[in-house]
Order: sequence, then structure tokens, then C-alpha cells
Amino acid sequence: MARKYNKNQAPARIGNMVNSIHFSPKLKGRDLYYAMLGYRRPYGTNTEKLFTRALGKYVGEALKLSHSTDGLGNIFVTVGDSPSCAFTAHTDTVHSVEGKQTFSIDKALDHAIVTDPNSSCLGADDTSGIIIMMEMMRAKIEGVYCFFVGEEVGGIGSTDAAKRLAANPKTHPLGTCNKMISFDRRGYDDVITEQGWGECCSLEFAQQLAGQLNYAG
Repeated sequence: MARKYNKNQAPARIGNMVNSIHFSPKLKGRDLYYAMLGYRRPYGTNTEKLFTRALGKYVGEALKLSHSTDGLGNIFVTVGDSPSCAFTAHTDTVHSVEGKQTFSIDKALDHAIVTDPNSSCLGADDTSGIIIMMEMMRAKIEGVYCFFVGEEVGGIGSTDAAKRLAANPKTHPLGTCNKMISFDRRGYDDVITEQGWGECCSLEFAQQLAGQLNYAG
């Protein structure tokens, strides 16, 4: 059984700890997704840091793209010449403990099911967003791809990136962007325009985005 987690304390280290993470350049699609799901990575833990570094290395080895990392650990990858759209996902999960985890695949339902007693969730939030962006980069879809840290504990990565952008708009990776789409929602039928702190985008933008998604099926 997992220990009771106190949100005011660092995640406990319980079993299956990892000293290094590497995603083979040969992995892609579902195989890469399953490899990523193998790690519990609460914000600030060694596992999250190793995971984030492994993402950056994979981008270079498998996708042949360069990336930059800011002082907080956020990763940025630019595809295309001065793209106007940013895409985002976050590297941390809401697991109560860090480390490697086990899960099984229900082939009939095509679902991954966590089987690790130390795991409080599967971690598809936001591994699903990460793999979507990886495959978009592989398809050479233009954009600035942002992998933010610490989003589950108060938007730490994105808030820090916004401050750095405001301070250096001409040199920041997001300096050419005027819109941002975050892949951080379960299912296929939601376009979020408002969150706890207020409006994220205009209704007009959301309708245009939803229309394009519906057009694509």
C-alpha cells in the first residue's frame, strides 16, 4: 500500500526508483507512449527531472530537432520559421510517490491499467499530451512546442515562462507566437476557454479550433 501523502512534504521514495531514463530513438507512437507511462513523476522529484531530460534527448536523437531549456527546466522546441502557434503539455504527474511503475494493457478495451500498488494514477495526464506533441513534431507541423514542469501544482512552469517572455520577448522561444493550444484534457469533445483564474481564449478562437477539429474527424 502507498503511504499517506502529505501535500506539504516532498513525495516519498517508495520502491522502483530510477537512476537514469532513456527513450530509444527507435520508439515512436504507442510504443513510446507506453515507455513514458512507466514513470511516476511528481513535480520537483528526481524522476521528473530525469524524465524531462530524456524528452529533450529524444527530440534530438529521434526527431533530429534542437531544443532549449530555461532555468526552471521547461523545454522548448521550434519547428518551422517563426511559427505563430505554440503547443503545450506538462511533464509532471499527480502521483503521490515518484519512481518507475507497472501497468498492463487490456487489449479488448485498448486501455492501459495501472497495476502498481505504489501508484495513485496511471499518469496519462499529461503523458497523452506529450505523445501528441511528439508525433506532431515528427510530422513536422510548425509550432513552438513547450514541455512545462510543475503544472499540476499551480502552473509553475507556464507562469515562469510567461514572466521570462515578458522580460525578453525578442529572444524567448515564444516571442513569435500569438496563440497557444494546450493538450491537457481527457476525451475528444472539449475545447476549454475558461479556467479557475478566468478566460483563456476568446469564444471566436475556440469555435474556429473546434471547427477545424470536427473537420478532421
